[in-house]
Amino acid sequence: MKIEQRTQYQIKGKSKYFKQKYKTYNPIIWIEDLVINMPGNETWKKLIGSGNIAAALYSSRMDKENLPDDDNVYYGKIETSDMVGCMLGEMVHESELEEVKPKVSLFKKIFS
Repeated sequence: MKIEQRTQYQIKGKSKYFKQKYKTYNPIIWIEDLVINMPGNETWKKLIGSGNIAAALYSSRMDKENLPDDDNVYYGKIETSDMVGCMLGEMVHESELEEVKPKVSLFKKIFS
């Protein structure tokens, strides 16, 4: 599956982290880009050293949830149904993402 920028995906699986933080195992996430393509062009591992909270949380999840240790990590914003945690930034591995049907892009949602 090709991951597209500014597009809605769903977290798949049974992550205890997402369940505890967002009250669902499978929140919706709006993908911004691969972490390495974000401003600064740093890998998620390098961002840990600069105090990036999302990178530190991803590192912790990677260890606990056996996520791959590579740079196929995306940054996005979580959308929740109650809007309490709406648009909190998270890093997720591409293997955690599944398409939402119908596919929605942020551009189309704003301008339609």
